[in-house]
Amino acid sequence: MKDQLTPGVIAVSLLLSGLGSTAHADAGSSAAASPRVPRTTAASRHDLLVDKRGIAAQGYDVVSYVDDGKAVRGRRNLAAHHGGATYLFASKAHRRAFLSNPSRYLPEFGGYCAFAVAKKQAKVQPNPETFRIQNGRLLLFFNGPFEGKIVDTSAMWDESPDSMLIEADSNWPSVSAK
Repeated sequence: MKDQLTPGVIAVSLLLSGLGSTAHADAGSSAAASPRVPRTTAASRHDLLVDKRGIAAQGYDVVSYVDDGKAVRGRRNLAAHHGGATYLFASKAHRRAFLSNPSRYLPEFGGYCAFAVAKKQAKVQPNPETFRIQNGRLLLFFNGPFEGKIVDTSAMWDESPDSMLIEADSNWPSVSAK
């Protein structure tokens, strides 16, 4: 069967072009904290990654990422609407926490891959199970097959997380407008 060039395939191709020779450091966490950069706000998030039903974070519970450090699928009967998207939660307590302070839990960069925003100035759909909490901010990453290999952009991010976050913050206004 012939591969189709969908926008997602093209974006992944752009993201990964030239990355084959990137050296990977041990994926440890940075000991030094980067300066606190203002979070992207709902007003600057006019370009959210949602599915055709308007569900953000591919249906994963954003509170679980931040408060529990785990990627957990949300349930449709525990939904909340915010900023033009529907978020799903694994528990009533998580839904209440989100509704009391949505900005604490919203994924950065519209829910797109943080590495792609930083290094390729592109929007790439992440794998919802590959994430980092950095300076209290939820970052999602592409992690999947590409040209016969599994590519985990979070490992590349971990080589220099503080400078990557600064770069992504700087690039997001122009990337979000694309």
